Amino acid sequence: ATSATTAVSDTSHVLALYSTAPITSPGFITFERVNTKGMFIALAGTDGCAAAETLLNENLGVSGLEEAAIYSIRRDYGQFDRAQAPT
Repeated sequence: ATSATTAVSDTSHVLALYSTAPITSPGFITFERVNTKGMFIALAGTDGCAAAETLLNENLGVSGLEEAAIYSIRRDYGQFDRAQAPT
């Protein structure tokens, strides 16, 4: 019997840094929050939780850092690439 569920590797992670100043660290893309002017979120993709933790530790001293979170990506799909999209 075959399964309708596609096995997805649990190796992609995103580190999110929330701050009161733009973060310019290499590897991050920073956006100003739309609903809270003057607040920023910086995102960086990593291959694995350990890499995300290392990147977090390297950036704990950035200006204005208020909060950080590591998110695990279980599915990765877009508007046209739907291979991992739920059915």
